[in-house]
Amino acid sequence: MKHEYQIPTVKIKKPSPYLWIGGVAAVVMLLAVRHAWLLVSWGKYRFLAALWMAYFVLTAIQWVLAWLEKPYTVTKVQQARLDRMKVTVNIPVFNEDPEVLDRVLYAVFRQTRLPNRIEVVDDGSKVQYDALREWWLRHHPSEVQFTWIRQKNAGKKHAQVRTFDGDPADIFITLDSDTVLEARAIEEGLKPFADRRVHSVAGMELAWNHDWNLLTRLNSTRQLTWQLVTCSSQNVMQGNVLINRGTFALYRGNMIRDVLPAYVGETFCGRPIKLGDDTFLTTMALCRGRAVQQPSAVCLAMYPANLSHHLRDRKSVV
Repeated sequence: MKHEYQIPTVKIKKPSPYLWIGGVAAVVMLLAVRHAWLLVSWGKYRFLAALWMAYFVLTAIQWVLAWLEKPYTVTKVQQARLDRMKVTVNIPVFNEDPEVLDRVLYAVFRQTRLPNRIEVVDDGSKVQYDALREWWLRHHPSEVQFTWIRQKNAGKKHAQVRTFDGDPADIFITLDSDTVLEARAIEEGLKPFADRRVHSVAGMELAWNHDWNLLTRLNSTRQLTWQLVTCSSQNVMQGNVLINRGTFALYRGNMIRDVLPAYVGETFCGRPIKLGDDTFLTTMALCRGRAVQQPSAVCLAMYPANLSHHLRDRKSVV
């Protein structure tokens, strides 16, 4: 294992408001003229033109709201309270590439705000991690409790519950085994919890391998647009997002502990549901209070680099 990686520093920069407003105004004017011409000239297109105009107005409102999103910040008093919180990170692993997993652990152990506990749960992998496990058990920061356990293959939910059950943490963090945290991800991800109504925080997901090929570029663009437009506008307008990204998310510990029986006991037509961990936990958070997005809490995930991997990935989230 290399145990030394260059983790990117991510900053989200918004364009000049004057340029942005000018561009939007120009587009609005051009489309308004076009739709007005359709409405006046061709009676048979009036209904269609009205639908286009309504769709455009709704889309424009969404973009404006998204642009207004700002990262959550805290006062010194709030930060002191956040610093006292006990934080536990769970990393479920199933046949992950050892070098990718090594990079994930390297990044989480170099956080500006270290968690109190990190647990890797090997969910019955066929890959041998003995060398990697032994290295990190010997070399992890002494102030962090680090454990690595193995279980029979039972699915991601059960791998998470192995960590959650009996842990008194104030905050649980779910982290995928292919997802690298930017250095300030945990520090930034904790800030929304200064608001006691917040029970769940979604990190901002980027692609580590966005420039590998056309497929990774397309998926990266799609995911980033969804987060920075749809989720950002939801966060501004409603004060909530409808779903966290399972790659990197934070939850209040008491909420997690209360829903564990339902989490692993969820069924559909009598059959256990092994997928949808992020959807379930976000819904539970919304039932208690707020589930928000923190755009400054950034993670970088490995995206599928070929079509077969992409189809398997899509099947796993359906």
